[in-house]
Amino acid sequence: MRRRRRLAILALCACAAPVHARQTDRTPDPRDAALALVGVHVISTEADVALEDRTVIVAGERIVAVGPRSTTAVPAGATVIEGNGRYLAPGLADMHVHLHGEADLVLFLANGVTTVRNLFGFPLHLELQRRIEAGELLGPTIHTAGPILDGQPPVWPGSDVARTAEEAERMVRAQAEAGYGFLKVYENLLPDAYDAIVETAAELGIQVHGHVPTAVGLDRALEARQRTIEHLSTYGPAMARSDVEPWRLAAPYRNMVHGWTALDPERVAFYAGFTRESETWNCPTLVVLARAFATEPELAAFRERTEALRFVPSSLSAYWNAGPRDEAVNATVQAGMPGRYAFLRTLHEAGARLLIGTDTPNPWVIPGFSIHEELAHFIAAGFTPRETLRMATAGAAEFLGLAAELGDVRPGLVADLVLLAENPLRDLGAYARPAGLVLRGRWLPGERLARDLEALAGR
Repeated sequence: MRRRRRLAILALCACAAPVHARQTDRTPDPRDAALALVGVHVISTEADVALEDRTVIVAGERIVAVGPRSTTAVPAGATVIEGNGRYLAPGLADMHVHLHGEADLVLFLANGVTTVRNLFGFPLHLELQRRIEAGELLGPTIHTAGPILDGQPPVWPGSDVARTAEEAERMVRAQAEAGYGFLKVYENLLPDAYDAIVETAAELGIQVHGHVPTAVGLDRALEARQRTIEHLSTYGPAMARSDVEPWRLAAPYRNMVHGWTALDPERVAFYAGFTRESETWNCPTLVVLARAFATEPELAAFRERTEALRFVPSSLSAYWNAGPRDEAVNATVQAGMPGRYAFLRTLHEAGARLLIGTDTPNPWVIPGFSIHEELAHFIAAGFTPRETLRMATAGAAEFLGLAAELGDVRPGLVADLVLLAENPLRDLGAYARPAGLVLRGRWLPGERLARDLEALAGR
């Protein structure tokens, strides 16, 4: 117990460290402005209504002025974008993705996603991150883990396998030295290796994200103040009534599926409070459960109505189609969705924090497009559009340690913005049809985004 308390204190120190922070050498001067968006209705996550008829001035990567159109001067030489009564909102953050290459970047931008958190990283992702930051490649800002840290046997090929505490410490140091922004722990880690990861991460000031390893359990992960838990991993089994027989499934699916149709209210309340006390964030990725575990009629309907499937490579859709399907498990996952919805509201009411993420490109979860389905799940769970939008923008920035840099439309912040034809505070579906994008201060008109999509479909 003494060692576990020590780990919790060490992890708290690690949680305070930002994943990745962008610094600026000086405050931009409005006279340097390259872009002026005139006559827009500004959407702020701090307000319930749009700020009407505003002018937003951007210099370099930064917003330098937001004010009424009648009193906000447009600097000489600025490129003027006429808003014509459209809505200017912060770019979205998909906080659980698996990037496969440059094509994914096009799909994210076309759907208003300007920031992603990549949960299985390799040198490829560090190179993409470098090229985007250098302006050599258009894409959302990437925050990436290194290879998954798992036990023996690993669930996924390519993971770093830590069988002992010594191996775990060595792997954490190697990932930190390579430049990965955070660590991802996984299902088969043993407690000694997990403890070594948490302790070494705290020493190095790097965060621990990921699943809850089965042998570690939810209580120990929360005591260690693991920074995130993905997919509500192990919450269902921990909160299920004691008379419910566990599903006989391999990890990680057992930890994601079991318990959600038979929750014990007292356990639900306990773990919501425990999560708040641990300051652990949850990224529930509801869309991957809805899609990867869809019943056959639901999946058939999805294929029929989803035009975005034409942007999915045939090799990937073939892989999705070839996956094993168990209709009994699929039906149970769908039946447990109301339980997940209710628990998310309980977490929120308890003050625990939530992130919006998709786990794309797991089966039928299309990069970029799936963020709109995840937002819709939060609305179905009872959250308001503004609450949900805040989680996907300012909340994500706060989680990343970038609250003073990203996530809203106000002077001083990086200009990651989306121009929308409709008010997202009324319907977040407006984000699915961007009229244009400002990416770190660079204007990308809707026509450019549509051309890039069509070119991708042609390839």
